[in-house]
Amino acid sequence: MTKVSEKKNFSQKSNFSERFDIKGISSPTDGQMFVKGWRLKKAPSASENGKSVLCLIKKVIHCHFPELGEKLRKIKDPRNRREYSFEEMLMAGMMLFLFKQKSRNEMDNNRRDREFSKNYYRAFKLQCPSMDAVEDLFRELEPSLLEDLKASLIGPLIEKRVLHRFRLLGKWFLVAVDGTGVYSSTTEHWEEHVQKTSKKGVVTNMNPVLEAKLVTSNGLCLSLCSEWCTNKAEYDKQDCELKAFKRIAVRLKKYFPRLPICLVVDGLYCNQPVMDICEEYGWQWIIVFKDGNLPTVHKELKLLPGNAFNGYTKTLAHKSTTMKYQWCNDIIYKDKTVVHWIECQQKTINTKGGVTEYHFEYLTNISQNEDIVAECVSGARKRWNIEESFNDQKNRDFEMQHLFSRVSFKSFCNWYQTLQLAYNIYIFVVKCEDFEQLLKQHSKQTMRHLWQNLIAIMTLSILNMEDFEQWIEKPRQVRLC
Repeated sequence: MTKVSEKKNFSQKSNFSERFDIKGISSPTDGQMFVKGWRLKKAPSASENGKSVLCLIKKVIHCHFPELGEKLRKIKDPRNRREYSFEEMLMAGMMLFLFKQKSRNEMDNNRRDREFSKNYYRAFKLQCPSMDAVEDLFRELEPSLLEDLKASLIGPLIEKRVLHRFRLLGKWFLVAVDGTGVYSSTTEHWEEHVQKTSKKGVVTNMNPVLEAKLVTSNGLCLSLCSEWCTNKAEYDKQDCELKAFKRIAVRLKKYFPRLPICLVVDGLYCNQPVMDICEEYGWQWIIVFKDGNLPTVHKELKLLPGNAFNGYTKTLAHKSTTMKYQWCNDIIYKDKTVVHWIECQQKTINTKGGVTEYHFEYLTNISQNEDIVAECVSGARKRWNIEESFNDQKNRDFEMQHLFSRVSFKSFCNWYQTLQLAYNIYIFVVKCEDFEQLLKQHSKQTMRHLWQNLIAIMTLSILNMEDFEQWIEKPRQVRLC
């Protein structure tokens, strides 16, 4: 057999000893991989991957949300008969979403499995109630209590400076505000909805929600506040995002009165009332500026001489993308509001010579110069994180548009708040370095497959949490990407 030293290509690799078993070739065993006759180290099994995901969920709760259990126990329980504790009920609702169960019935089917129930208790030291019991609780619980809980869990993250390195210009936390449709149907399940009538006279009942989420450059998107667009029993005009924005701004200021905020929003919010609210609360803002927004500002930009504009071109390190920035400061709108205009033209040339171009325009109350304009544009584009979070919750197994409650709007709102609490934990899990290493096991590893491994380890084997218990014996931290 040829010795390792004669394999020149291999012997020159600096990480040879890490990648290969150099003691020779033996018969294949389970979990081993081979490359050209050389044995690789044992590949992680499905059960190991599932346990790793479960431990990461536990680690994120332990490090970033350590007060979750205590805060749940402090919420006033509205039930008279209590077979399960309030903490067990709320955690079960959150785990439905963290385990990416598509319905209450799917979670109940797993709960009936003896191994799942035992492993659930070993992992969380809590019993797992039926989802019907959680539904009964949610019909009585005020959604504002879960809204308060959600905001109270974000405050300690800011106090511990977990998110400080993601601030815009080292000063402001980026908060994206946007609306999305949660559920729509021609059937009226409850009175709290907005309506849309088609040209053919078909009436659709919709439940849109406005979200304020803290976004970061590494992809975090943490729900801070939620506001439903609903009509009262009698109304003259439909509720809408702009009306909901006025309400959500009040609660955002109430929950985070001293937080330095920079709002990043789309062109719908490019109007004087939104700017006035931001000025009143001391918030910075960057708003998408489209054709049709603020016609007088568009007109003034066309009339300004060329020397009123500043700009420069930046070529990125890989030299296939160029960014051309332009800005103009101190534009007066309605004789009282000073706005600053930013434009970015991005041009990318791919390996085949194809050209892709993007154009962005923004208005802001942050005075621009060459040192900060690129970072402001980059921060404004982080608004897409909130769109990605909506996409996650609708199309990537969170089933946001599923009707978890069919008879109570109050319960429907509580299920939605529970989803947001679970997603705040989930996004920390998938944006940490350890999870990134799980995804890099091979080129086609997917999040969906890892979550299938998680359910498999919960239902098909006896779970041992000694590794996690040893991990928390000393102060630890979960490192973000």
